[in-house]
Amino acid sequence: MVFTIRLTVYLRYVSDPTLFLNKKLTFKKSVSMKKYLLSFISYLLLIGLFIPSCTQDSSITDSPEKSKEGEMMTAQLNEDLEVWEVDLLTLAKTEKLAHDLYSELSTLFPDNPVFEHTAASELVHWTRISDLIATYDNLDDPTRDGDGVAYGPGVFDDENDDFTTVYSSMLDFAGDDVTKAFKVGYLIECLEILNVSKAITSATDAAISEALAVYSCLENAEPHHLKAYNWNLLKIGVEYNWELIADDFGDFFSEEDLTILDPVVTEILEDQTAPGNGGGGICPGCGLGPYTNDCPCGLGPCGTGGTATTTLSEVELNDLIYLVKLEKMAYEVYSTLGQTYSTMPILGNISEAEYRHWKVLQNLFVKYSETDPTKDGDIELDIGLYNDDDMTDAYDEAIGYGGVSLLQAMETGAIIEQLELDSLNNALGRTTLPDLTTIYTNFINADGAHLDAFNKHTD
Repeated sequence: MVFTIRLTVYLRYVSDPTLFLNKKLTFKKSVSMKKYLLSFISYLLLIGLFIPSCTQDSSITDSPEKSKEGEMMTAQLNEDLEVWEVDLLTLAKTEKLAHDLYSELSTLFPDNPVFEHTAASELVHWTRISDLIATYDNLDDPTRDGDGVAYGPGVFDDENDDFTTVYSSMLDFAGDDVTKAFKVGYLIECLEILNVSKAITSATDAAISEALAVYSCLENAEPHHLKAYNWNLLKIGVEYNWELIADDFGDFFSEEDLTILDPVVTEILEDQTAPGNGGGGICPGCGLGPYTNDCPCGLGPCGTGGTATTTLSEVELNDLIYLVKLEKMAYEVYSTLGQTYSTMPILGNISEAEYRHWKVLQNLFVKYSETDPTKDGDIELDIGLYNDDDMTDAYDEAIGYGGVSLLQAMETGAIIEQLELDSLNNALGRTTLPDLTTIYTNFINADGAHLDAFNKHTD
């Protein structure tokens, strides 16, 4: 017996992106064959239409997920692993602290997008650390209650917790002064960098590979956040350093902490200069630099106020129109399926990444004064709507197929990620604009990690 599902995608000819065709991808799966046949067939269909290219590192990677739905791995903790355990739980608190603080600061200072952007990123980091803790049945998450529900802002497993005190004191320090709020961000990012470094060391000593995989996400992202807060301080003429931190916060870091932090922070910020001083500093949004007034990442505080220095060609615009709809669809498919399969965090984690991709592309439409097809004026279209009937059909069919079983949800994710990769590679080959090149290359790297994650769950 054969089950068949059609996933309609809006694909364009490689030779002429102004021409479109409706290509029905039909995936067949026999109950007697290996479960990865569907993904293999879809790959063969897609590979004939697209030519993949190389990738490069991006600032965000995806954490490993639980090996099997509903199963718990057990770490037999002993004296050799006690340091690793403490560092893991401390890191969970640190990530929640950062998220809670930035969320509150984004409300207090809505005109400064750095708080909102970093809060969203810290939520992903906190979630990944929590997911890691949940895979060990002898560990309790200090950021959640016994039912797995997150504590409120600034609340941890102990009402007298030092992190609760830090949360309150940081908000008191910031008050209604945005400069002080930027200083809080700078301090918290240093704290995160410190605790990530300690966690990596202890996980390495204990040979906990799954922890190191999760920590790599944080290790790559936190320096970009630090650059963002440092950039905002430089913008208003404040060159922050350890001496000024001590003046503001006392002995927040010990001498031992500073021994670890000083060389790391110096290296992170060594190529960042004040805005308006001839440029050359690393962009605070993507960390890829050099900084210009039209940040190519579209995320950082410099990205939202930039002006385009050129216009998009018809080919580049058509690619961007297609990709923004595809990113919106990917986000909405994963988010919807994630509600059905809530015990598998892979869908929620990757939906967060696709949401960020969608927002980056939306910012490009603002930058180049083009009409965003995922919006009706200033209002974003509802879930499953894209000003494109074919993309809407693709969403409906993906939800219908992925909703049948967890395996089919994973296969749906693999199909979409392969489509994104092929589409991005083609778009990358049709532009020379630095901002588009940077964004597409980073998306390719991220989507490659997503594809690997989905494929792992179809084996």
